[in-house]
Amino acid sequence: MANLPSPSRMAPLFLRLLGVVYAIAFVSLWVQVQGLIGSRGILPIAPHLAEVALRFGPERYAWFPTLLWLGASDAALHALCALGVIAAVLVVAGRLQTPALVLAWAVYLSLTTAGRDFLAFQWDNLLLETGFLAVFLLPPRWRARPEPPSPVGLWLLRWLLFRLMFMSGVVKLASGDVSWRSLKALDFHFETQPLPTVLGWYAHQLPGWVHAVAVLVMFVLELVLPFAIFGPRRWRNVAAAGIVALQAGIALTGNYGFFNLLTAVLAVLLLEGEAKPAKGEEKPKGFARVWPWVAVPVAAVVAVISVVQLAGAFHFRPAWPRPVLVLYQAVAPFRTINGYGLFAVMTKERPEIVVEAAATGRPGWPMIFVSNPANRRGGRVFARRTCRVSTGRCGSPRSVIRAATPGLKTFSHGSPKARRRCWVCSRKILSTMLLRNSCVRGSRIITSLIATRSARREPGGGGRSEACISLRCRRSSSERAEPGVRRATIATLSTRAEEAK
Repeated sequence: MANLPSPSRMAPLFLRLLGVVYAIAFVSLWVQVQGLIGSRGILPIAPHLAEVALRFGPERYAWFPTLLWLGASDAALHALCALGVIAAVLVVAGRLQTPALVLAWAVYLSLTTAGRDFLAFQWDNLLLETGFLAVFLLPPRWRARPEPPSPVGLWLLRWLLFRLMFMSGVVKLASGDVSWRSLKALDFHFETQPLPTVLGWYAHQLPGWVHAVAVLVMFVLELVLPFAIFGPRRWRNVAAAGIVALQAGIALTGNYGFFNLLTAVLAVLLLEGEAKPAKGEEKPKGFARVWPWVAVPVAAVVAVISVVQLAGAFHFRPAWPRPVLVLYQAVAPFRTINGYGLFAVMTKERPEIVVEAAATGRPGWPMIFVSNPANRRGGRVFARRTCRVSTGRCGSPRSVIRAATPGLKTFSHGSPKARRRCWVCSRKILSTMLLRNSCVRGSRIITSLIATRSARREPGGGGRSEACISLRCRRSSSERAEPGVRRATIATLSTRAEEAK
């Protein structure tokens, strides 16, 4: 432990790593954003903003915080993603880190707010909260340099890591799910998680007693080890090692976007060497001496909201004072102080959206989502889920496809405005091993010609063609001796389009 960097160097390192996570989030979303919420996307943002404005009036900016109020065109979506990437690069480069962190947080908040179901995952919330609290870690400077972090900012980030880990363990026991209490949850998890990896398949084949031991170890790491975050230096180092090991195991057996990487980055703040000045380190002067106090009001709000969330994790819901409820309601739309806990109830089945396309008189064929696990080995994935469409809500039967979305409604009613629809299946930000298999069988965005605009033609001329797309739900379950595929039609959408003369 003696060779660990000093605290004055860990904070700048943490910020640079956070910039890397931001870059992964923005770039991997960039190649999907137009097909998800663009003008021809599955959940177009422009008509939704019009509905929100009509419903909430002047309060819409507080209830639906997004920079897209300034313009919700496809160009604006791409501009926001580009702006986010620039901010992330500045954070990584150590230039204007504080303003860049504020900009990255504002842009990602704008995109997640507009993304709705597609960007409603816990790791999106975690990135927003981490990015916001990181603003208060070091004072604003033109160029990052070794200096002691703000005690309040450091406490806020460690408190976030504690809540993330501890609440993840609490919700599993508090939910009353028998599979967790009987230590059999992993008998299902590796198969029914939204995006298992190849190693996840092998983990699923392990004996039941190995799964039970793994569940016990997980509970120790999530319920006991987090308290070491507030202990002496050696305890914190042990906590960091355990947290990183757990996240590595999760990432190797399942794809949860940048969640595991971001959690490991938070653990970096626990790795401290001797608390002595680093070479070239100067004592804070001027505004830098005042900066730590800026985080005090933020810490007070975080403390109050965190108590409410922790109580909710234990299913303890007292009559909170009205000011607390008002404060909770006011900060909720900004997704910056959150509760955490994946898989409170273990998923026994994994619903999958199967998109099938068919032309008139021809058999249908499934549209394969790039790197989505199926009957063949997909490419190695990292950073963000392969496709926001293909996973629904972490294995929940509810999915955006099942809802009456504006885009799908257009087709189901045979609207003359029917047009090319992007079913977004993008590959991820690549590490050194990702490029090889991730996108062999398709382009970054799979585009299905569902219907074309009606073409002008003379009466009696030309012909007709029909394009049909079926959305089916495929489920796999570990409860059957021979896992098969059970399909239930969610919707069958068809439309007729006239061929261009």
